[in-house]
Amino acid sequence: MARNSIIIFTDGSSIPEQGVIVAALIVNTTSNKTRFTGTTESVSNFEAELMGIQLATDLIQEETTMNKFKTKRKKIAEKLATLAKGIAALIHQLRAGDVPLNDHLTRIKSISNYKCPECSRRETINHFLLYCHAYRKARNKFRKTIIKNKMKTNFYKSELILDSPDAFLALGQYIMDTNRFPHIRNYLKHQS
Repeated sequence: MARNSIIIFTDGSSIPEQGVIVAALIVNTTSNKTRFTGTTESVSNFEAELMGIQLATDLIQEETTMNKFKTKRKKIAEKLATLAKGIAALIHQLRAGDVPLNDHLTRIKSISNYKCPECSRRETINHFLLYCHAYRKARNKFRKTIIKNKMKTNFYKSELILDSPDAFLALGQYIMDTNRFPHIRNYLKHQS
């Protein structure tokens, strides 16, 4: 077996009248995912097994996403701890690829439309951070803050923005300025 191989175990079971449970885990790590659907859908055991494999592909994507960052996790965690919890959670979700943007919500079958509510393009993390014309004003303000404070990040690459703890406060302000996650404003009001 190749040195950089990943070993994954998956399982899925459909229990009539109770629902479907699926699981995936990567051997020799703490990475795992489970999902329980309840009795809302009728699924065969074979389909449940396939759902387990889909969970594994999500897990692999998360692992490779987290590994593309160079900054030590401890430094990231320390910086996130200084931010308001709602903003810190969203930045963490952006880093993990599990942010409630329509592309991700479609992938996990939470919604059926992957399009940006502002411009009808696929709403990915890159789209949200770098390209959506509706957030141009907020993005320009974010970039000016980065330049003014001489932060070392390339604001034309989402991976580098998300790997720059010094830019997290400005990124949090960008998130607020876009108003893409309006529930965060309510959360922050109740938090203070």
